Amino acid sequence: MVDSELSISEKTWRRFVYADRPITDENFKKCCKFLDDLNWEEIADSSQPSQPSKYDWNSAPSPEPDFYGRDEDLKTLEKWVLDERYRLIILYGFGGIGKTQLAVKLGEQVEKENKFDRFIWQKLSYTTPKDVLLSELLYRLSPNTDQITSDLEKRFLEELKRQRILIILDEHELSQKGEDSNSNRDSYKYYCDFLRQLSLERHKSCILLTTREKPNNLETVASFVKAHELKGLDVDAGCKIVADILSSDDNEPPKNLTSDEKARKVLVGRYGGNPLALKLVAGLIKKQFHGNEGKFLNRNDISMVVPDEIETILTSLTEALDPFEKNILCYLAKVSDSVSNDELYENLPTGMHGSKLPIVLRDLTRRSLIITVSEGNKVFHTLQPMVRKFVLRQLT
Repeated sequence: MVDSELSISEKTWRRFVYADRPITDENFKKCCKFLDDLNWEEIADSSQPSQPSKYDWNSAPSPEPDFYGRDEDLKTLEKWVLDERYRLIILYGFGGIGKTQLAVKLGEQVEKENKFDRFIWQKLSYTTPKDVLLSELLYRLSPNTDQITSDLEKRFLEELKRQRILIILDEHELSQKGEDSNSNRDSYKYYCDFLRQLSLERHKSCILLTTREKPNNLETVASFVKAHELKGLDVDAGCKIVADILSSDDNEPPKNLTSDEKARKVLVGRYGGNPLALKLVAGLIKKQFHGNEGKFLNRNDISMVVPDEIETILTSLTEALDPFEKNILCYLAKVSDSVSNDELYENLPTGMHGSKLPIVLRDLTRRSLIITVSEGNKVFHTLQPMVRKFVLRQLT
C-alpha cells in the first residue's frame, strides 16, 4: 500500500506507527499531515529520536571471567587495529578455541582507547545474503535515514571512508547439521572475496572477521590484510580453566574433590588447550568422577571422550571434504607419530596425483584439522587427539 498523493510507502507507515525504527524528518511530517494535520512539532518535542550509540555491541556475548592466556594474542590484534591500521583482520582457529571471547576483549580495549568514531559487533551467518548484511550495517550506522536498497556496496564503502569504524563480524556457524555444507562453503568464499576486495579500497576503517577457516589468497593483499591463527591455551592457562570448573559452586558440589596437577596437565594436552573442550570435560569430571582428573584419564586412556559440541564442530568441518582430503586425514589418524611430507608422497591415495598433495595439506591446515610443524629442513604433519578420535570413528 502506498499513498499516491503524499508518496508514503508501506514501510514508512510501519516505522511511523510502530516506532520500531527512525524515519526522516520529511517523511515524519508527511505522515502527520496525512493524519488530519497532526502537529508534528509537538510530537517531535515529546519524543526525540535517539542517537545511535558510538559503540554498538548489539548481539555480542558478555565477556567471560575465566579468560586466561591470551595476552600476547590481544597485544598483536591491538597493534594491528589501533596502530598499524590494517583494513581487514582474519582471526581464525578451531571451533571452541576462544576467537569470539578474544574479539570481545579487543572491542573493550578499542572502546577504552577511543580512537574509532564507531564500533559495531555483528554476528555473521553465511546463509545471510551479502546485501542483507550490508543493509543491516548501513542502518546501524545511519538509523535516521530511510532504508537503503540500492548501491549497497558503494554506500557501505562511503561510510568506511567517512568515519573510522571498527566492525567485528563474528562467524556464527560455518554450517549446521542438515544444511547444505557445500552451499555454505560457497557462501563463505563469496563473503571472503568481498571482504578481500573491500580491503583494496582506500578507507580508514577496519573489519575483523572471526572464522574457523583461514581464507585463501590473502598473500596478494598482504599490505592491507593480516591473518592470526588462535591456537590452544598453554598448560598453565588450561589448568586454570579446569580448576575453575572443578571448584565452582553449584547445587550438587562434588564429594572428595581431589587435585592432581600432573593429571590436569595431561588433560590440557590431550584436548589441545581448547577452552570449550576443557570446560565440557571438566564438567563431566566434576559430575561423574567427583572431580578426580586422574581417575577420568585412567578410565578413558584408550577410548578418548569427545564432547558432543566438539563432534558437531568436526562434522561441519569434515562433511564437505573431498575424498582425497578424507583419505589424508585417515592416514594421519592411523599412525601414532607425526608423518613427513616424504612419507605422505609415498602413500598417496589411489588416483591422487602428487601435485595435489600440497593443496590438500594447505586446505586441511587452514581448517585447523591438521597440525603442521617444521623440524630442520623437513615438514611433519599430525592430528590433535580429538580430531584423531573423530576421524577414526567417523571417517574410516
